[in-house]
Amino acid sequence: LTMESMGLRALPHALVGLTKLQRLYLAHNEIGCVSDIISSLHNLQEADLSYNAITSISPSIGQLSALTVLQLSNNLLNTLPSSLGNVAALKTLDLQNNNLESPLKEIWPLGVEHVLEYLRSVHISAHSHELDLSDMKLDTFPPEVADVPGLRLLSLNNNGLIGIPQIISRLSDLTLLSISSNHLAAIPAEIGHLTKLTEMILFDNEISFLPDEIGDLNSLRTLNLSKNKLKEICNGMMKLNSLSNLQVSDNRLVTIPSWMWRLSKLQSLNIEGNNILSPPNKIIERGTKPMLAYLCVVDKAKVSNTLTLNSLALDALPRELAGLDTLTSLYLANNDIVMVDPDILKCLTSVKVLDL
Repeated sequence: LTMESMGLRALPHALVGLTKLQRLYLAHNEIGCVSDIISSLHNLQEADLSYNAITSISPSIGQLSALTVLQLSNNLLNTLPSSLGNVAALKTLDLQNNNLESPLKEIWPLGVEHVLEYLRSVHISAHSHELDLSDMKLDTFPPEVADVPGLRLLSLNNNGLIGIPQIISRLSDLTLLSISSNHLAAIPAEIGHLTKLTEMILFDNEISFLPDEIGDLNSLRTLNLSKNKLKEICNGMMKLNSLSNLQVSDNRLVTIPSWMWRLSKLQSLNIEGNNILSPPNKIIERGTKPMLAYLCVVDKAKVSNTLTLNSLALDALPRELAGLDTLTSLYLANNDIVMVDPDILKCLTSVKVLDL
């Protein structure tokens, strides 16, 4: 059926009865929307809707299982219905000269199979509540993701993402978020809205800063930030009372905050590959539990003004002493300290009892 250049502004209602139609040519019209009428063409194999003014396509197009050719060039499309991913027979998809948004803008040049794989993944996630868009060469966060109802698991590993948009806050049912091996430089404050999140994997990125709102993730049990560019652990993380596994290896950390011991469920803390100056390496070598116990003693000394660090095999004055200017009693007996750093000693202005 050919109805080209006829000034049509919509799909003709007469199409409803043409269930055996195989080829439909509606190019060079003024059609603004591909309506549900398209779904009645069960045997349609080719459809040419190029050179129209189409801004949207009904999700019912996903019912055209026989469709092999779909021409949509020179329209006003921003996106495609995810249901199109169900049309496995589709071999030719022309989207030239539209207003495609990312990530379709980057995916379409890779071929029809990549477009269908992406759309199929998004479509299926509405039922499975799991969405894996890893290894898809995405440069931007897929906006369609925010519209998936009840999404619980989201993986965007091994792409080229440089940021997470504010719309992440709409994924309030997420329990797992994995965006490893991308180019993320920061995490938005809106991440704090994902209060059901139990696992967040952001391994191998370029993150240098964490928002304090990360502390609002009160269900978070595992946080992997290894192989990033973090220079400090933000104080907001002090509120992560469910956290049991924290991976921050291969960053640029120099200090582990003394409040870390307050994370009562923390069992595993990986800080390898950092140039940690505080706490001392002699303490770090003993493992997570002894290190947290040490931090507890140091942290409580801020209130008691008494610090006992006897018999810990320390070979120098701990650098964290420089921040304890109200300390009055310091016990460092039975260690391996050979030299005393005068700069640290100068900070202990209130010490009255010093046992070396």
